[in-house]
Amino acid sequence: MKILKGLLSLLLCLCLITPMGSAIVALNDGGIANMGSQANSGSPTSVPSETPAPSDTDTPVEAPDYAALYNDLMAAATFAEAHALLEGLTDEQLSAFIDSLTDEQYAALEEHIQSLIAEEPHEVPETVVFTDAGPFFPPVNVGDACQLLTESGLKAGSDDGNGLETSKTVTINTDGSYTITIEAYATGTVTTTTSTIPVDIVLVLDQSGSMSYDFKGNSTSTNSNRRQYAMKQAVNSFIDAVAAKYDTADSDHRMAIVTFGSNASTLQGWTYVDPNDPNGKNSLQGKISGLPDVINNQATNIAAGMSEAEKLFGSGYNYTGSNTDRQQVVIVFTDGVPTTGTDFNTTVANNAITSSKKLK
Repeated sequence: MKILKGLLSLLLCLCLITPMGSAIVALNDGGIANMGSQANSGSPTSVPSETPAPSDTDTPVEAPDYAALYNDLMAAATFAEAHALLEGLTDEQLSAFIDSLTDEQYAALEEHIQSLIAEEPHEVPETVVFTDAGPFFPPVNVGDACQLLTESGLKAGSDDGNGLETSKTVTINTDGSYTITIEAYATGTVTTTTSTIPVDIVLVLDQSGSMSYDFKGNSTSTNSNRRQYAMKQAVNSFIDAVAAKYDTADSDHRMAIVTFGSNASTLQGWTYVDPNDPNGKNSLQGKISGLPDVINNQATNIAAGMSEAEKLFGSGYNYTGSNTDRQQVVIVFTDGVPTTGTDFNTTVANNAITSSKKLK
C-alpha cells in the first residue's frame, strides 16, 4: 500500500509544477466518479472563486465511487488526466481507495501510474546559488525538489578551469530505485613538475680480505674477476649518477666515504658531488679508484663501519648551506657476514643493527 500511495501522492506533487492543458478538477458534491467522467470527456470544470463558509446545514460529502475511480485511472492516457482524477482526494480517501483494490488491481494500477510518471516530460530548473543564509523566507518551493526526484537523467558537474571536470548523474529506474554515476577526468595539458631534494650520502665500503676473491669465493689473480674490482666500478658509476643531478642552488648533494675491515675509518669526509669542482666528484672517485686491488688479513667488522657513519651524521655533520631540508642516506657495500675473524660474530651483527636504527 505504501508504494502505490507514494506514487499517487508523487503524481499529485508533480502536477503542481507541470504545465497542463486541462483544468484542475476539485472534489465536489458529485463525488469522484463525476470527476472521472469530466476528465475523460475533456470538459473543463469551473472552480469557484470563493468557498462559502461551512454551516450546520451543509450536506456531508458523499464517499467517492472507488470502482469508477479505478476504471477511470486505468483509462487515463496522460499525466494530466490522472491528476484530474486524484485532485481533491483527502489522505483518508486515498487510503480507503487503495484498500478497496484487489491484489490484481493494485499491481495493475501501480504499473500504470509508474508509466505515466516516467513518460511525462519535465524541464530541469536552473540551479541558482544563494549566498545569503537568512532570513529564511520566501518559503522553499518543494515542487521543484519533487520534480527533480523523477527526472530520468539528472546531471550535475563542475569545471573550474583547472583542467579537471567532474559530473554526477542520477537516473530513476522502473522499480523505483536510482542509479548514480560519478565521473572525473582531466582535460587539456597535464603538466608534471619534478623537484630534487638534496641528499647527504655515506658510502660504507667493505675492505675485508674476501673482497679480493672472485664471486665463487676463490682466490684469483685476474683483477677484473675480483669482488673489489666490481665494487669500485659500481661505486664510481653511482657517484656519476648523483653528480648528474647536482645543482648548486637546489640540489647540492654531498657524499662521505667510510671503509671497514677489522676496524673502520673515514676515507673522505663530506664532499659536494659537484661535477665542475675538482674537489668534488673527481675527488670522491679518486679515493675509490685508489682502493687496493688485493686486501689481506682483514675481517668484516660491519658494526665499526656503521658506527663511523653514525658519527658523520652526528658530531661530524657540518652542512651550512641554505637547503636545510635534506635526506640522509647510508649505503653499505659488503660481500660477507659480520665477523671479527673468520666466523660469524653475533656482537658485530647486533652492533651494526643498533647503529642502523640510530641512523633512521
